Amino acid sequence: MAFDIRQLRYAIAAADHGSFYRAARALDVEQSTLSRSVMKLERSVGAQLFLRSHSGVAPTTAGLRFLRSARPMVANADRMIANTRAAGSGRAGGFVVGFNNSVSAGNLRATLVAAQRENPDLKINGVESDRSALFAGLDSGEIDIASRPMFAARTVRNIANRKSRRCAA
Repeated sequence: MAFDIRQLRYAIAAADHGSFYRAARALDVEQSTLSRSVMKLERSVGAQLFLRSHSGVAPTTAGLRFLRSARPMVANADRMIANTRAAGSGRAGGFVVGFNNSVSAGNLRATLVAAQRENPDLKINGVESDRSALFAGLDSGEIDIASRPMFAARTVRNIANRKSRRCAA
């Protein structure tokens, strides 16, 4: 009983459009490709999903039940791909910002608010602490980015020399 997401998409499109021809046009595939794929899907699940006629197709009772389950599967697969792409491009996921001053005002707060607004799937957590705790957090991986007003250039060089994948700004 193997089938793939493509077959589910084809069956959903056929039901939505009432025709293999119109579904194929909407999906930009050949009608024969879509029709064969749906037939393979029907053999795979062991039930006829569509009644075929010269005027188009209509889901059978089994087809309606199948489509009711197929739609959320396809929607979840689409979300999975979108979330994975967003995470891979840095627009989703999360990070922890460590800071040594209040973020209630100023550039850091504005930057974090803008980043959250532009990337709603990105979770940004903040940790306020003293300088030594920020460095310890960077070293341990508990903090991804540390921001402190006027880090001395020597301090920034020391962080770079540690070859840490973490960042201080």
